[in-house]
Amino acid sequence: MNDKKFYDILKVLDEKINGLLNYRIEGSGGLKINGMNVVPNDIDVVVDEVAYEKLKKSFKEFIIRERRVEYKGSLVFECEVLDEEVEFWLYDEVEKRMLDRVLLKDFEGLKFKVLSLNAAIEFYSMIGRNDKVKMIKEFLE
Repeated sequence: MNDKKFYDILKVLDEKINGLLNYRIEGSGGLKINGMNVVPNDIDVVVDEVAYEKLKKSFKEFIIRERRVEYKGSLVFECEVLDEEVEFWLYDEVEKRMLDRVLLKDFEGLKFKVLSLNAAIEFYSMIGRNDKVKMIKEFLE
């Protein structure tokens, strides 16, 4: 997804998640908000149970499907926003959510909760995404 589309989707997210306490942008979207030069394929948002239910209502016109992803131990609902995929993840294991480790980061005038890059390394190590761990470590060097 190009930078303009990414920003436009973030504006939609900003309107709908404004005021929610327990969420974070993860994946390549979170890395981009942290200043890394990545091209997001989609936007992933990690939430707790309360935010999951609230966002299902807020995004009801965008929802494509809701499903269980056993290998991740998560419930997810997938949306199409401006012709791009946005996924809202509710991990069974609270440790994977890492919602107590978020930072509020500015991205072109919008503020979003993301993990620090060091916390992202911990997360990706936890879920076996060594490719992401390597990419972040190389960026930090």
